[in-house]
Amino acid sequence: MQRPYQAWQLNATSPLAWDRESHALQWHDVDGKLSLKDEGLPASPAEAGLQGKVVWHLRQRQWEGDIQAGDGHEQLQLDGHYQYAERPTLNLNVLASEFDIGTWLPSTEARAERQRNQRDEASVQPELVGPVAGPVIDFSSLANVDATIKAHFEKVRVGDFRLDDFRSDLSLAKGDLQIKLQSPAFYEGQLNGNVRVTHDNTLRTSINGYGIELGQLLQDSFGQRRASGKSDISLRLNTQGYTPAAWLSGLQGSFNLDATNGQIYGINLEEALRSILHVAENAYSPELPELSALTFDPQQSTDFSALSLQSIIQDGTLAFSTLVASTPRLRVSTVKPALIRFLDQQVDLTLQMRLQKVSSVVRDPSIAELIGVTVPIRVHGDVAEPQHQVEWEGINSPTIKEALENGLLDKLATQSTLSEQIVAADTKTATADIRDRSLGEAIRDLLGIVAR
Repeated sequence: MQRPYQAWQLNATSPLAWDRESHALQWHDVDGKLSLKDEGLPASPAEAGLQGKVVWHLRQRQWEGDIQAGDGHEQLQLDGHYQYAERPTLNLNVLASEFDIGTWLPSTEARAERQRNQRDEASVQPELVGPVAGPVIDFSSLANVDATIKAHFEKVRVGDFRLDDFRSDLSLAKGDLQIKLQSPAFYEGQLNGNVRVTHDNTLRTSINGYGIELGQLLQDSFGQRRASGKSDISLRLNTQGYTPAAWLSGLQGSFNLDATNGQIYGINLEEALRSILHVAENAYSPELPELSALTFDPQQSTDFSALSLQSIIQDGTLAFSTLVASTPRLRVSTVKPALIRFLDQQVDLTLQMRLQKVSSVVRDPSIAELIGVTVPIRVHGDVAEPQHQVEWEGINSPTIKEALENGLLDKLATQSTLSEQIVAADTKTATADIRDRSLGEAIRDLLGIVAR
């Protein structure tokens, strides 16, 4: 079977038998190979052996099959039947063990390039225009078939992403698709949830995770960690629309996270405090030290013993109602409004840092003056690489107050540091058109994850 960019090939043999009593054709010993040629695959062609049996019941107009696919330790078993009717019905059981689905999927880069090429072809799918422009995603075809699918994945991978013990029950009836998810062994924790999609393009999702190792999950899913720690997660999402942009701008729901003994990557907040105080102490110098500790750097991190995040999602904007992180030396919180806008991928929030009065801080002259002092830092700009801006006038520190009285802000405004020049150059880079990305890739970018 030839498709754009892909060529599927099935070679199979089997004895054919006719059962006169049941009026059935039987291929009871299928043996063959399925292959996929695609330059976007990690290794092309992807191949898998096939064995099993297939039966066609002529009177009932029903296909029935039991197929095993895979080579060596990789196994995929499909067992079910398909009933022809005015409204066809599919019943299927899927069991996958030590199977890498990623070997059959083109890379993210290949899919993005193909989507761009398709937009220039006459056969391109229809697009909407305006604030929610983009290719149309239409689920109206869900109303044309009924289905029941039960899936069980054991040690299955999609690239680096792992499903060690994952079960899914799918039911589709009269255009209403419902998926129940359950995993008792999901990244050292547990996961369960429900997803519902209807033929009018409405999505409802409820996901709960308990004791999940967040860092490894983000690393395997997106190729980069932005946070780690043992985490409990709660996600509720509702939306409706016919383009990825419409889905994002219409998101409603909530997201809550409680994590322990982890890290936030991108900035070392304690080093940021040292850098702030160091700049103020050198306010009389001909040239101020750089605030390099406030530049986003994925190699830097802040350890925390506890992190709590509660938020509401409304009209495509996530608003934090609570964001608190604690370490033995530092407490971090945020003030309202604290927002992340999904559609244009912008963040705007102010972190408030306060050093705790513990012996290790008291004995540290580089930051001891800031014990008990609230230090606000505004985080704003592109979610993938935000800027950090000190709110100097909100810091009640003698050294900083004296520096402000002697023109620190004017000096900061006129001194263009190397890091500021880099930021200025980066902001000129055009933001990728959301129409060139799948919904999953758009959500990945909104989370600030850099693709591998």
